[in-house]
Amino acid sequence: MHLVGGTAFVVDSVIAGNVGRSGAGLFNVGQIATISGSVISSNSTAGGDGGGIFNTGTTTINSSTLAGNHAVLGGAINSLNGTVTVIDSEIVDNDSVNSAGGGIYNAGNSVMQISNSLVQRNAAFNRGGGIVNRNDMTITGTTISENTSVRLEGGGIWNFGTLHIENSTVANNTAGDFGAGIYNWVQATATIVNSQVTDNKATVDGGGIYNEEGTINLENSNVKGNTANGSGGAIVNSNGTLNFVEPAFPRITNVVKRNQADADGNNVGECDNIYDGSNCFRSVRAFLNENPVP
Repeated sequence: MHLVGGTAFVVDSVIAGNVGRSGAGLFNVGQIATISGSVISSNSTAGGDGGGIFNTGTTTINSSTLAGNHAVLGGAINSLNGTVTVIDSEIVDNDSVNSAGGGIYNAGNSVMQISNSLVQRNAAFNRGGGIVNRNDMTITGTTISENTSVRLEGGGIWNFGTLHIENSTVANNTAGDFGAGIYNWVQATATIVNSQVTDNKATVDGGGIYNEEGTINLENSNVKGNTANGSGGAIVNSNGTLNFVEPAFPRITNVVKRNQADADGNNVGECDNIYDGSNCFRSVRAFLNENPVP
């Protein structure tokens, strides 16, 4: 479906089994598209992006499923300089064949909002098994789980923009390198509020979160049960800024515990919970009090 003029409404429909250069299911060029109660599945791009949807306009996805789509960047959705709103929907079992953003790739000047949705079992060869965000994204009431970045970082989310996560869960994602739950790259900002980052597994460092010269803000959130074969079972802060927002300090509302480094037992990693490259902290309180493990 190629939308180059006007407004399109896709209601209670199926768009499946198509092959195209980009946007094999829906190619929205600067127009307005609304998808409701529909399924976009098993669409593939021939070396292009956005297997299910390629968007440079305004696309709203409501109560719909994007499943089994394939592309280079953004197996289900690729938004470039557009606006996408995902509500009460499922982004499942999509993949980026040999690049990034198995489920979603948000780039350029795009703004994306995802609410009350599921991003699950998507895979990327390089980065962002579930989601790549390179501009502005807000995620609320959503579960991001069981996604995989096969070779590199960000099993659940790879962020190089401004990311706000609230009342959401990032769980059971895996990364072939760093940051199985969330990987936050240089100068990016990720704010995580009232959320859970749990049971993610990194092959190298940062089972829950890896912050590479960016900024991470955590407020009233839990980072638990994550593992890394290297260092920082929960969080690695590598030359970045890590903020635990604690309005009633010394009362602590963020919880970082029961994570595991050196999960494969090869004695190449250290620090189960919070690691800054040279110091290990057992808890949020120890980090805030600048009290590392001796």
